[in-house]
Amino acid sequence: MALFDRKAKADDAPIQPEPAPQTEATAEKGNAGANSGQSKHQVLPTYNHNGHLVSKWVQAEGESGRSGFQPANFFKLVWRSSSPASSYTNVLWPFVPAAIALHFAEGEHHVWTFAINYIAMVPAANLLGYAGQELARKLPKVAGILIETCLGSVVEIVLLMVLVATDKAGAEVGHGNLTNVIQAAILGSILTNLLLCLGGCFLVGGIRHKEQKFHAVISETGSGILLVAGFALLIPSAFYSALSGSTTDTTVEGEATYTIAKLRADTLTISHGVACILVVAFGTFIVYNAVSHDNIFNEVLEADEEMDRDRHKNLRKAKLTLTECLVAISLSLTIVSLIAVFLVEEIEFIVTQQHIPDNFVGLILASVPLVEKAAEHLTTIDEAHDNMINSALFHCIGPSIQTALFNGPLAVIVSWGLGKSLSLNFEIFMVVVLVLSILVVGNFLRDGSSNWLEGALLLPLSTESFLPAGNSIPRGGVPFSPVIITKAQGTRLYDANDKSILDFTSGQMSSLLGHSHPEIVRVVQQYVAELDHLISNMVTHPVVELAERLARVLPAPLEKSFFLSTGSETTEAAIKMAKCYTGNFEIVAFAASYHGLTQGSGSATYSAGRKNGGPAMPGQLAFPAPYAYRSPFRKPDGSYDWEIEMDFGWSMIDRQSVGSLAAFIMEPILSTGGILDLPEGYLQRMVKECRKRGMLVIMDEAQTGVGRTGQMFAFQKDGIVPDILALSKTLGCGLPLASVTTTAEIERGCKESKFLWLTTHLNDPLTAAVGCKVLEIVERDNICQRATERGEQLRTGLLKLKEKYWCIGDIRGRGLLQGVEIISDPRTKAPGPDLGQSVSDRALSRGLSCNIVNLPGMGGVFRLAPPVTVAPEEIEEALCILDEAFGHVLEAHQTLTAAA
Repeated sequence: MALFDRKAKADDAPIQPEPAPQTEATAEKGNAGANSGQSKHQVLPTYNHNGHLVSKWVQAEGESGRSGFQPANFFKLVWRSSSPASSYTNVLWPFVPAAIALHFAEGEHHVWTFAINYIAMVPAANLLGYAGQELARKLPKVAGILIETCLGSVVEIVLLMVLVATDKAGAEVGHGNLTNVIQAAILGSILTNLLLCLGGCFLVGGIRHKEQKFHAVISETGSGILLVAGFALLIPSAFYSALSGSTTDTTVEGEATYTIAKLRADTLTISHGVACILVVAFGTFIVYNAVSHDNIFNEVLEADEEMDRDRHKNLRKAKLTLTECLVAISLSLTIVSLIAVFLVEEIEFIVTQQHIPDNFVGLILASVPLVEKAAEHLTTIDEAHDNMINSALFHCIGPSIQTALFNGPLAVIVSWGLGKSLSLNFEIFMVVVLVLSILVVGNFLRDGSSNWLEGALLLPLSTESFLPAGNSIPRGGVPFSPVIITKAQGTRLYDANDKSILDFTSGQMSSLLGHSHPEIVRVVQQYVAELDHLISNMVTHPVVELAERLARVLPAPLEKSFFLSTGSETTEAAIKMAKCYTGNFEIVAFAASYHGLTQGSGSATYSAGRKNGGPAMPGQLAFPAPYAYRSPFRKPDGSYDWEIEMDFGWSMIDRQSVGSLAAFIMEPILSTGGILDLPEGYLQRMVKECRKRGMLVIMDEAQTGVGRTGQMFAFQKDGIVPDILALSKTLGCGLPLASVTTTAEIERGCKESKFLWLTTHLNDPLTAAVGCKVLEIVERDNICQRATERGEQLRTGLLKLKEKYWCIGDIRGRGLLQGVEIISDPRTKAPGPDLGQSVSDRALSRGLSCNIVNLPGMGGVFRLAPPVTVAPEEIEEALCILDEAFGHVLEAHQTLTAAA
């Protein structure tokens, strides 16, 4: 094909004297003269490769007809950009100086700084893309388009390098605070080019031309290499997922164990190997395109230009000189690098303080797809509109290939060189979405044509790929944690990126002996294979044994037990038993109580969940909670006068009651209510008052029972015995097991009153066997003594923090159930829920999960309840994290206050 033969073209062209340097004005004047006095074929070039002249008056496509740097022409051309669509992004240039100024401004402007820099990235990246395109016009077709693609990805590389450099990664895989952001940015870039940009090209091109044909060499080569890259990226994630279930942090004597630390190290090694292989593959891809098969790609792309509806206009359009290209590239790279640094500095605040998941930040906000490639995508879609579908396809698939084969692996290799531990162990959900997206695109490319329907299908698919998986889960009234947990072992949790998090809430205050305790795991494995679930009236050995064990460890006359699944069920059942036995219906509970959220238990809950659910059960009465730190009942010396407060409380109950008092349901330590430990003598006096009125005492030890407070049951400290005891959470060590225990007398009376309580999992043997094992371990390993010792260590450390930080108003609790109340003003004790939430978020980002409750009338209160198996060094680690979190938050608070 002589038309595409460079040598033939050069030899056949008439020899022209070298023209004098021209300005844009003289070139335009020459063009006008040529149009009036020369034939059309002398003016419009049929081949414009490599800057060769094709007429006396019209320069080749890549040449400007000027030389050096001419500011007026430079700024005019930069403003016009490569297409009208991309030129619209230049109206955002004022955001660039605004972003720089805001970064250096005094005060805390995290959100505004992030947002302004996010917008400022668009025009800066557009300038880089335009300069790269102009430079590419001066080079051979394939080499030019490869360099253009590489320059378009420079912003992505810069941003990834800044993220890697900023990532506070330790020696173990997954300990980086920005690892999720980096990984999501890599996959987000690939998906955006494949789905969003390609979908836009197919849609716009299909609407304009109905159907567009593209060359098989571009589609098959691109989609094939992407599929190989996708499977390569899947290897570390698949390896980790396949073996994570067989790892342990606990070494059992006589058994070979594969620890999670060893698995992380092996996964990192595999990631390093895969990254190196992918970089080599990228080099091979470049050689294939630019050297061995460049003639094929040249012909395809040049034929594509012949189909460009705006070809003649583009050939005459003024262009940048080589010097101006280099100036534009240097300027844009400088701006982009600055903005990337400013963006990354704010990401941690956005994730931890604004509660935006880091994966979302990586995919949508900090990921390059929607920021630095916005203008490039507009230009690519414009190419599809002009029927240059092969070029558009090259611009969509090329950047995806570079990200998958080079940019992402380069980030891993650089992290390796810096002694950090970024791996290619993506969340399995994310990498599966990537592979499926590649398969979908490959299927659309298979027939060698595109239409608007395929584009219309790809665009919504791009949106669906970025939706957080948690959107299918109702929030239940509380926000989700910004991390996804994939493994829990001992006292630690591991997120989707293998970052270790100390669990100082024991799950839902339940995992008393830590997560995945090996003895409990074996019990579950045995009974799930032998005896898991039966109809409720069938008797099994585990249920009988658990009832007998509870009767042995509980004081008489508590001896009759049945077993349910949750704490709400137990308190609901206990309340119904009290009503059946007494024949009365009024239930009294503390004003800061939490006993569940079912209809009966929720009616006795006053700390949360009472609003917008309709009327409570009849006969619900609230009693003043013994809140020593804030109670208005004081003795002359200023100390807490709980006796006067109790007298006041009973006087109010007696006035409100209609004479049908059935029971007082209470917690020995109000946990959700703010870790309110009842004063010495309080329970004894309370039981006397209840007996005086013919009321039963229901003790809810969901969070305090089975050794957590230093005694087997917290009520034993005061020497009283309740009429009904409700246990849950700690009894099952994280599994759904709960119990209701009462006296033989009350059980007999309930039976006579036709008490009925049946649920699906009443007296299940599997969970009962777990309960037996939990009680065995608690007694055998002296867990109560351990809770006392570790609790004293934790409390001592918290008291030191209280002396150091003014925002800690009170430390209270017992054993390994401690509370830290946060205030905003030491003088007035004004609540500080926002400060507390900030500390909680900061601690989580540093590797500590500690629940904080924010209730009306009190400050945010941390509930610290680690598994009783927590090691002394883990308590010290948690205290260090809290120390850093308080210091960080108070420093930011002080800066903000000073600025205000």
